[in-house]
Amino acid sequence: MITFTLKHADVKSKDETLIYLTYYFNGKRMKMSTGEKILPRNWNKEKCRPRANAPSADTLTVYLDRLESKVKETHLALKSEFTQVTPDVLRRAMSSGQRGQESFVKFFARFIEESTPHRPPGSMEVYRSAYKLLSGYVGAKEFEDIAPQWFVRYQGYMERHGYSANYIGKNVAIIREVITIAKKQGLTKNDTYRDPDYRKPSEEVQTIYLSEYELLKIYGIELPDYLDRVRNRFLIGAYSGLRFSDSAKITPQSIRDNLLFDRNIKTGANVVIPIHWVIEQIMADHPDGLPPSISNQKTNRYLKEIGKRAGIDEQVTVSKTKGGRVVSVSCPKYEMITTHTARRSAATNMYKAGIPSISIMKITGHKTESSFMKYIRISKEENAKLIQSHSFFQSH
Repeated sequence: MITFTLKHADVKSKDETLIYLTYYFNGKRMKMSTGEKILPRNWNKEKCRPRANAPSADTLTVYLDRLESKVKETHLALKSEFTQVTPDVLRRAMSSGQRGQESFVKFFARFIEESTPHRPPGSMEVYRSAYKLLSGYVGAKEFEDIAPQWFVRYQGYMERHGYSANYIGKNVAIIREVITIAKKQGLTKNDTYRDPDYRKPSEEVQTIYLSEYELLKIYGIELPDYLDRVRNRFLIGAYSGLRFSDSAKITPQSIRDNLLFDRNIKTGANVVIPIHWVIEQIMADHPDGLPPSISNQKTNRYLKEIGKRAGIDEQVTVSKTKGGRVVSVSCPKYEMITTHTARRSAATNMYKAGIPSISIMKITGHKTESSFMKYIRISKEENAKLIQSHSFFQSH
């Protein structure tokens, strides 16, 4: 007989507690942790399972059912090998096979935990976000279940919760990446998760860039100290093409012979960038180094305030697929300014100035021209004016 019990069963407790499995066989008892936790008030003591209305109850119930079957299968396998089965022997056999029997969602959690110390700070946030979203999904989460139809159902779940097409596509890509890692570790043989019958959703993101005129408006206004430090870091990104994480670590020592040297956090690539006069002036005003940068989230909030103070308020209309529907929104341009606007503005303004794409890519670190061109945010009218002076359009 197998039962599941809680380590601490006080229903008034606000803390989750471990779920234990106890197996009674041949007058012996084997007890082991399932590794799962639950709030005591969400546990049905009579059924030894989570209550039906508990968060992720279906998923946890399936896992406990499968674990119960696994204990019985392991016991039979040991007996068939004429092994004397004791609680310790059975427990060790379960522990040694447990990793190979991990559900996908449990491997995902372990992957995040084991990868975090070896990756740059903040780089695992997209994985944590994807894991959190997946954990709230009431549906199968075993390796063998994740196939094209599973992605269709999961996509529907994300659409019902109002997520954009690109956010859904990013989560699908992360799930595929993590399964690939598990496959390389020999934890699954599932090949159907890459079936070409299912294509992850995506759409071209409608984003803005700031023209040189708008950047100089930001550069020229008087600002309080808390906004000034944000402005300076933003302008360094807007005139260098560096990501927010890289521009945040620029110091006077990063500049030598009127060139800016940096090693990208995301890619590890070394880049060398000509110093724009705005960056040169900002660094000259701070010979001891810029004040420490603040969080990305707070920076984005302050950037909108800076854009509003600078009068960057033309109305912009953008459309995107959200919750399975195309939604159009109009807002002042300053409301769309984010840390990434800096890098996009740098690439676009260099392109408009006539700098060859290959030279800009050496600065931005893009590997292919197709990925680079996604950063170029010029309108059809701007593009027409750029090429208007070309000999093709002139009389001979």
